[in-house]
Amino acid sequence: MKQKHLIKFIFSSIILIGISVFSLTAQNTKEESTPEASYILDINAKYMREYIFDYIKNKSKFVYKGKTPAIIDFYASWCAPCRKLSPILKKIVKEYNGKIKLYKVDIDSERDLAIQFDVQSIPLLIYISADGKPHQTLGFLSEKELRKEIKKIIK
Repeated sequence: MKQKHLIKFIFSSIILIGISVFSLTAQNTKEESTPEASYILDINAKYMREYIFDYIKNKSKFVYKGKTPAIIDFYASWCAPCRKLSPILKKIVKEYNGKIKLYKVDIDSERDLAIQFDVQSIPLLIYISADGKPHQTLGFLSEKELRKEIKKIIK
């Protein structure tokens, strides 16, 4: 009987150690630990108001607070076109090496922000040039189409 409890204890310990190691590894490989973390960010409404656009203060006009061209990607984890678009978009943004920022907004966790921007379909991309003039695209875009849109905001 003691041997049976010892085996259960050892087995449970191995599982807990494995989970701990996996958690630590996952934490250390998050996007925040990469150099591009400074220009590819998951954001919330507070970040939007403080660093990109204060939609409460400026209700009738888009006033960009940044100096670097940017893309705001409204997406959801369950959205197949969003999942297909995301790696292409990240690849292109990484190629620009900080000359463009990518702000990702999960509409499920940031419903108020999605409402504020009248997001009715996704993926919705808002492109902002350095001078603050926005334009948007809706739906999946090919890499070629994305590059064309990004060139419009890069000067």
